[in-house]
Amino acid sequence: MCSDDEIYVSKSIMPILPEGYEETCLGSPRGAFRQYRHKSGVHLREYNEWFAVHQDRFDPRTKPFLHLAVDSPETIVALGSALILSKIQGSTSGSGKSKTRGISATLFGFLLMFVSLDSFFRGLKHLLFG
Repeated sequence: MCSDDEIYVSKSIMPILPEGYEETCLGSPRGAFRQYRHKSGVHLREYNEWFAVHQDRFDPRTKPFLHLAVDSPETIVALGSALILSKIQGSTSGSGKSKTRGISATLFGFLLMFVSLDSFFRGLKHLLFG
C-alpha cells in the first residue's frame, strides 16, 4: 500500500524493525503510537498492523533548520502566521488586563494558533502536492 510519499509495510511482512532505528517524538504522528528515525533519513511511524515509511531529505535531529525548510516548510508558514496573528491579537486586547494575564493569554493563543495552522497547512500541502 502506498500513499503520497509514504509506503505502508504490514507487520506480517516486517514484524520488527531492522537495526539502527531510534524512537523519536520529532514529526507529526498522524495517529501512530510510536515514531522512529534512522540516520539515513528514514522516518517510520508505527501503527497496530503496519509501519508507514518515508524518506526525509534532512534529519531534524542533526539539521533541524534544513529539515524545516525542505521537508516541512508548512511548519515555518504556520509559525510565522501564528506569530503575526498572536501579535495582532495581543495589540487589540483590552488595556485593562494585568500584564501577566495578557502574556499568558497571548502565549496560549499563539500555541493554539500554531498547532491549528500547522495541521491546516499540512493538510493543504498533502491535498495540493500529494
